[in-house]
Amino acid sequence: MNESLKLRQILNNSKIGLLDKVNFVKTEIKPIDFFKTFNNNRILKQVLNKNLFPQKLDHIKINEPFNFTNNFEAEFQWVATKILFNTEQINQFVTLKEDFEIAILKNEYEKAKNIVEKTISNYGHSLWSIESELHIAEDEIGSSENWQKLSNYLRTIDNPFYEFCINASSKKIENSISFESYVNQVQNDIDIINANILIKDFFVFNNFKLANYNYDFSDLRSVIYISNLFSIFDQYNTIIDIIIFNLNNKEVIYNATFKSFISKLIATGNTDSRVININNYLSQDHFIENKNWVRINEIFETYYEGNFVQALQSSKDFILEYPLEFEVYEIYTKSLINLNKNFESIDIKPVSSILFDIYNFLQFKKEYEKYGKKLLKHALKYSNSILGFQIMEFLSNIDNNKTNLLKYSFYSNTYKITTQKIENNFSEELDQYFNRYNYYSYKKILHGIKNAEYNKFKTKDILLQINAEVTHLYNNKDFIKVINTIKKQKSACISINYYKERFIFFLFNSYLGENNIVEALNLFGTLFFDDETFYLKINFRELYDQTFKEENKFKYVDNINSLILASLYQSEYNLYEILDEFLCSQNYDIQDIINLKDIKQDVIVYLLHKICTIDTIKYFFGRINDAEEFRLNILSHLIKIDEINKKSYQEEVDEINKKISVRNVIKEVNKGRLFVDIDKLKEQLIEKYNDDFNRLLRIVGEKKNNNLVGFNASKPRNWETSLKEQIQDDLNSYNEADFIAFKNIYYEVREQFLFSKEYGLDSSLSTRIRHGALENQIRSVFENLNLVTTKLAGEYIDSEYWNSQNLDFENLQVIQNQIKSFSKSVDELSSALKNNIIQISHEKINNVYAGFNYGTNDEKLYMFYLEFFDKFQSTEETIDLLLNHLSTTTNFIICSDIGNFLKDTVFKEFEKIVQQFISQLPNNLPNEIYLLEKLNQSLTNLQFSLDEISEWFWLETSSSSQLLLLEDVINASIEITQRLYNTIQIDYDLRINEKQMLVYSSLIYVFNILFSNAIIHSGLDETIKIEIDVSVFEEKYVRIDVKNNFSSNNNLNSKNLKEVKENWTDLKNIERSNVEGESGFHKIKRIMIYEAKCITDKFDYEITDNHVNISLFLIYNKT
Repeated sequence: MNESLKLRQILNNSKIGLLDKVNFVKTEIKPIDFFKTFNNNRILKQVLNKNLFPQKLDHIKINEPFNFTNNFEAEFQWVATKILFNTEQINQFVTLKEDFEIAILKNEYEKAKNIVEKTISNYGHSLWSIESELHIAEDEIGSSENWQKLSNYLRTIDNPFYEFCINASSKKIENSISFESYVNQVQNDIDIINANILIKDFFVFNNFKLANYNYDFSDLRSVIYISNLFSIFDQYNTIIDIIIFNLNNKEVIYNATFKSFISKLIATGNTDSRVININNYLSQDHFIENKNWVRINEIFETYYEGNFVQALQSSKDFILEYPLEFEVYEIYTKSLINLNKNFESIDIKPVSSILFDIYNFLQFKKEYEKYGKKLLKHALKYSNSILGFQIMEFLSNIDNNKTNLLKYSFYSNTYKITTQKIENNFSEELDQYFNRYNYYSYKKILHGIKNAEYNKFKTKDILLQINAEVTHLYNNKDFIKVINTIKKQKSACISINYYKERFIFFLFNSYLGENNIVEALNLFGTLFFDDETFYLKINFRELYDQTFKEENKFKYVDNINSLILASLYQSEYNLYEILDEFLCSQNYDIQDIINLKDIKQDVIVYLLHKICTIDTIKYFFGRINDAEEFRLNILSHLIKIDEINKKSYQEEVDEINKKISVRNVIKEVNKGRLFVDIDKLKEQLIEKYNDDFNRLLRIVGEKKNNNLVGFNASKPRNWETSLKEQIQDDLNSYNEADFIAFKNIYYEVREQFLFSKEYGLDSSLSTRIRHGALENQIRSVFENLNLVTTKLAGEYIDSEYWNSQNLDFENLQVIQNQIKSFSKSVDELSSALKNNIIQISHEKINNVYAGFNYGTNDEKLYMFYLEFFDKFQSTEETIDLLLNHLSTTTNFIICSDIGNFLKDTVFKEFEKIVQQFISQLPNNLPNEIYLLEKLNQSLTNLQFSLDEISEWFWLETSSSSQLLLLEDVINASIEITQRLYNTIQIDYDLRINEKQMLVYSSLIYVFNILFSNAIIHSGLDETIKIEIDVSVFEEKYVRIDVKNNFSSNNNLNSKNLKEVKENWTDLKNIERSNVEGESGFHKIKRIMIYEAKCITDKFDYEITDNHVNISLFLIYNKT
């Protein structure tokens, strides 16, 4: 049956519903015939066009997407058909959209509101209109109005697709949310929602088109499908951007489809600049001229001729009239720079803000690097406009990133399309049009067009001329001439930082191109210590790779710049190797490093400060104590020669001394292999999330006046159901905007704590435990007893040890097979432990076996938020609290559980395979081989080994003998107690007369109990003051007074202390020392008797109105 006959039968069958008939068209009719089919059937066309112009927000319904065909042509033509049926409305929308973008940039809020209201009145609501209203609210009134409107939308529109997109729009245009923060928050929301890959593709593309994302459907057929749910304007915006996306990927398979569709749009009078640029890119024989070409070309000509005064004025005039052409912004700011003028603002605040950020960014000063991030925010904020993409193109060009230049060119001036067409889809007609302009020759050189005619470009400005010449030579890989030209014109090349940064890039890369590593290293050294210029384009990694090639990695090590370069990419032993080789090349020992000659001071300071750290120099010494002592000598020298950083060095001195003390006291902490550099992480997080925290405080403040609602990505939703119907949801506390803002901060702090490449826990687990240590430790138990063999080419081989034993052939074969089988079981268990258990997981990571499980949910987080809400007074305090919470959870919950798991569950699993081995031993084995004894011994050794491994799992957060200084023990105990009770600040004062007083290390547990008691019974929840006085009493006791304040609302009962005092001399009365829930004095007594060996017959206490004082009396032995 042919297609048309079958269609008529379906259409004429009254038993088949309209939706099924429409669905038949989508799934069974050729995509190219969609338009004709619907055009010939009025009723089906009405079904197709239903809800494309939603009139009421509270009754807004998502449209029927029908079946997903998983065919790009079908999904594309389906939406294209709807657009072509509504071209009159689309064309009016295109005009209104551009008018709005201009109005919002000009601060013409009433005009912008009227445009949006007109769009809604005539054509209904859309994601575009909602974001536009949020944009007006943010810019005209502020974030509070943005949040209030968002809350109203979320209350009114009961659909998760709209909720997600509107929430993203609100954040996108919110001024206090940075580009990076927005990316993290949207990514978190996408990770959390339980949605299929079609929906995830759509959410990423719709809400963050600027992202380089690995879509599940590489041609975005998924995005087109989901776009059917929304208004026709949203579908139009989506499909135009998807055409651009596919053209950027150089996928020519759909070009004919795109060209046909775009031609039809052009024929209806569509003036969308994106559509015109797509047409000009796909067309070979004709092009459409943009309305602003003439003026823009004149401005470009003026600037590139070197007439900067005229270019400054003409670019300003154009921007004031039409602020959507970003390259004219560049002309304005570059003209100021070339004229050596300070920034001159214009009369439009949003535009002037962008211009100001461009001007400062192009200074390429290190102190102005932040303006690049501000421009990223502008790009994000205006990403619903062509301006946002133009800003991203500018930043990509500056960063020398050519990946998306074709994509960005569709949002820009058409000459950029032309430069792309020269290599991809050449149009002689379009090229000839622009060839009349002088600037076009310059642009072709800059874009690296092959055979660009360098001599055609004329300018009276020396820097433009040099730039054209050097770029031309560089693109043609004539590196020698690049080097000579820049050196010859050195004074001009470095006269303006904008050009200096570019010329240095060419010079550096030309040295690499010529394999002149020595000159490249010398230039690197100059650039690295240049405190003024920010060299954005240069990537030192390539120099590092060429300098330290594996076959001759120490070839250039006599050049100190190679050592500095290595410090950027290496650490610990690898950096030590290079440092050692450098010292050897100079005939120096590590002890001589403080006295190196003929080296600039800034280099010496960096060498001593950043390279000769304990982590690096410890490999020169046999003991860590010796490394620390030498580091202290280095710091002492740095304090003398580097006055600016004196405070930092002194803090490190104090920190090292503290580490030495704490390490001597807390033996169990020293054994831990886990490490998160909390101080560094905190510093990084505070800088990164300060805006997010301030936003939280502002939302909290706003919440006092208005009940703000946010989009909660964690809320359970059935996204597939939501494709077809509306979901009812009662608002609850988890949707409160301040809680959602807090949750975003929590997730990011947790993510960095766990997975930060520089400082995170997972790196520590990977390098210190999972990377061989764990498996080797376990395997060594059996290897030492010759119970396992090795694997070769994927197979376990015979054990040479057992081949050497006095065994008959049959028994030897049995044992060898058993050894191989046992080896496999040991390795599989060890591997499973490493790959499954010693892993990190949370609610976004699917690993039910992971021992480091940091999973949470809205209920837990909300309770945490309520409990500590009043502690969130500053970014630093909030980050500190969250990191302390994560650190405490790690040590006192997770590591504890892992230790128990190792000593119990893991041991039992190995015990099973050992017993299985034993049960299968031949009965006639010679006694002298001791195989059975070895197997039994392995279990004993394994228990010791697992106990030792369990001690690895303790988290260090800042970078022992039996007898220790009492002062060190007390300081260490305070630190441990603070970790346990991280929600209360311990303000302590230690006064000790005799600094050299020695005690047994176990006394630390006495102080742990005393300090814990002080906190628990104080009734305080913020800060507790603990005073410790140590003195000699009656020449035979060491008196230790531990005094703390307590809440006025807390009535302390002296009965227990009285009982303790009365029974103190009864040394046998310690039966309750192992009972939990007691005050702890029985435990103190037992420790002092049996471990610290310092018990005396004296104990005292005193309770006043607001203080309690506990007095312990230790044995005092004069030495």
